[in-house]
Amino acid sequence: MIPQIFADGFSNISFVNGMVRIDLASTPPGPAAGGNPAPAEVHHRVVLTPRAFLQSMGMMQDLMQKLVDAGVVRRTDQAQDTTNLVGESGKTN
Repeated sequence: MIPQIFADGFSNISFVNGMVRIDLASTPPGPAAGGNPAPAEVHHRVVLTPRAFLQSMGMMQDLMQKLVDAGVVRRTDQAQDTTNLVGESGKTN
């Protein structure tokens, strides 16, 4: 079996020394001190060549269209290419 890594999302994407670096982050369980949500913590970094990043973007765009076609997400602003999960209110980028 291929090991799986869960992430709540990307905390940062940067281009440093000719490589694209994507930091994966997750929010730890339970409230932080003072009852506020705990900040997300970076736990892995994906490092890609620019070519691999562009190929990845093409794959993600293809998957985005499949999610739209399946009714999982809905395009909310074609000009800015933003989407929302079905049933979610407000815009997300």
